[in-house]
Amino acid sequence: MSQVARYSIGEAAEMVGLSPHTLRSWERRYGLLPPDRTGGNRRRYTLEEVEALIRVRAASARRLSLRLAVAELELGQLADLVLPGDRPGAAGPADCESDVWRRAADMVPALIIVLDGAGRIVDANLAVARAAGMVGSALRGLAFTEIVDPYDRAKAARTYRSTDGRRRGWELNLSVGGLAGLYSFDCWAVGEPQRRLLLLIGREAGAPAAPR
Repeated sequence: MSQVARYSIGEAAEMVGLSPHTLRSWERRYGLLPPDRTGGNRRRYTLEEVEALIRVRAASARRLSLRLAVAELELGQLADLVLPGDRPGAAGPADCESDVWRRAADMVPALIIVLDGAGRIVDANLAVARAAGMVGSALRGLAFTEIVDPYDRAKAARTYRSTDGRRRGWELNLSVGGLAGLYSFDCWAVGEPQRRLLLLIGREAGAPAAPR
């Protein structure tokens, strides 16, 4: 075991403000942060894992369902990247709006993907993660072209290399896990000039388009 500080389930539960039984239940039912185990099969949590559990507890305290609270932990910074505004300081309307958009991104069935200027996935909503059979953290940093069928990779690269980033009905064949087949994407450039991001919203080709 590494020299990183690790805590027993009792210690972690006390820091989070929940019972060990609840932490076991979260892990069993939602696959939330399964910690490392000792040779005697005892759970050992890192400080980062404890902090993540605290964030999930805080999200559920906002009357967010536990399933969505776990999803919010995976989605991370999606809304912060898409929504403008200065974030430091006390919570205000922008923080409330960010929370709403995080939950909305998870609840919609459409695929929502944010790319950086190099075409790497900065974040994605739960619909993408579920369809691909991957957790959100595994998607982040992955090149967008890696989830696209090899025959469409050059076309996919043109999506994020476009000057203004605006496209409608950009059809691409995806091929990763269960996320396979032809999808139609609407794309927009978002973010500040110094950090240009591309927002992609996709649906299966042939599905009804969202109102414009």
